[in-house]
Amino acid sequence: MVDQKHDSTLDTEEDQDMEEAQVMLGFAEPVDLEEHGPLRAEDFCSKIGGLPLWLNPEHVLDTKEMLCEQCTKPMTFLLQLYSPEDHPAEAFHRVIYVFCCKTGACHKKSPKGCFKVVRSQLGQYNPYYTPVAEDHEDAAKENAGFTPLEDSKHAKTCFVCGMYGPKTCSKCHKVSYCSPEHQAIHWTKGLHKSLCGTNPPPPSVDSAIDSELADMSIASIKSSSEEESIEEEEEEYDEDGNVIEKKPKKLTRTLTRAEQEYANRLDIDFKLVERMNRFPEMEIISEAE
Repeated sequence: MVDQKHDSTLDTEEDQDMEEAQVMLGFAEPVDLEEHGPLRAEDFCSKIGGLPLWLNPEHVLDTKEMLCEQCTKPMTFLLQLYSPEDHPAEAFHRVIYVFCCKTGACHKKSPKGCFKVVRSQLGQYNPYYTPVAEDHEDAAKENAGFTPLEDSKHAKTCFVCGMYGPKTCSKCHKVSYCSPEHQAIHWTKGLHKSLCGTNPPPPSVDSAIDSELADMSIASIKSSSEEESIEEEEEEYDEDGNVIEKKPKKLTRTLTRAEQEYANRLDIDFKLVERMNRFPEMEIISEAE
């Protein structure tokens, strides 16, 4: 009788959990750069493609841990899902990362070993993120005295794949890589050859420039020493001040080095993702079914 009562209690609890469970649907949408800029780890977002946003910036995966079991080549980051848990406490922040092999032949041989899934989690109080969101009513109290870990102490990540990057460019010492292969990809297909040794773009660029450069292709961006022609109509007036003719006037504007690099960076991230062996970045927006 005791066992039957216990089973009945478990069944009731399971039924309640089923009733409380809510199905969430995810929709992939382009990243709105004008609205909130590039996605960051502190956004705690879910996304497809691009580079992984590591929850723990001090400890990131090594490519050796993400090799396809068929071809033994490094896998490509596919997606990440932010799925926090109330219990246990150390899963207050939790991210699921999915990697896959982009070689179709491997999937034809056997799907086993062509995908790998890993999990990263942190407690509410950690060295990287404020304990509560800035819009929380107790934000000032909860976040008082919090100082995030310095960026210089974050693990270096490969520019091409986002994995642990212990190697650096021997010329500029500013870009990190996981392997000589990915350094070669960035040097040629990623245009680092033409930008190596130049100053990095500023932390933020004027939003008007953002919009303008996002529509440009690398081929249309000239070096900072060259001028870009912009046509504008010039009005001419007679003695009485009436407009008598409109002539196109050529104005010139020079792209600064920072603008040029910023434009190249946008192209690498959004127009040349296949050359860099990445999937196009899309944000996953969740809604209840």
